[in-house]
Amino acid sequence: MLSASDFAHSLFSDILAKARAAGYAFARFDRVPADDKIFFLRHDVDISPRNMLLLGRLAQEQGVAANIFFQLNAETYNIFSDEVLDIMRTLRAAGHCVGLHIDEVRFGADEGVIRRTIDWFASCVAPVDDVVSFHRPSPAVLARTYNSFINAYDARFFDPGAYLSDSRRSLAFLPTLAEWLSAGRPLDTASSRVACRVASSASRP
Repeated sequence: MLSASDFAHSLFSDILAKARAAGYAFARFDRVPADDKIFFLRHDVDISPRNMLLLGRLAQEQGVAANIFFQLNAETYNIFSDEVLDIMRTLRAAGHCVGLHIDEVRFGADEGVIRRTIDWFASCVAPVDDVVSFHRPSPAVLARTYNSFINAYDARFFDPGAYLSDSRRSLAFLPTLAEWLSAGRPLDTASSRVACRVASSASRP
């Protein structure tokens, strides 16, 4: 049973361990294995890259590959600072998928614009993977497939019936996650894929 009053690092490690014990394979969006039971772990880094580095190391200790996305226009950190760029490089070297967290209001959803943004950042700033997660996505990008990069909200990965999130620092997802892991798949879908977005845990100081 997963339970806690706060999203401590021990809870994060417990989630990973229980998912692995239930037979789930953690997967990158750009390297989906042929396993029957897949767990897509996604971090949208809205506040604290330092905490994301710690979570990335905890995942690496368990052999887990996560999908981690950094904002170009974050209000709480500067993606162009040496510290954040070092964190991004370290996480990518550890085997995690590291991409951009695109603010649709600021950058839009046009494929060409986003592709050029990825190319510019990767060539002029730091290497990133060809995967993006949209910040507060609109219906225009939900379930949308792009040809030149991977959308974390593509229908291949995002199914509302198999998706859990700790948005707004809520732990309300824990009982459902525990039930899904115990059952071996989401109860209300025919899929054995689970997508779990852990954002606020990477936001706490």
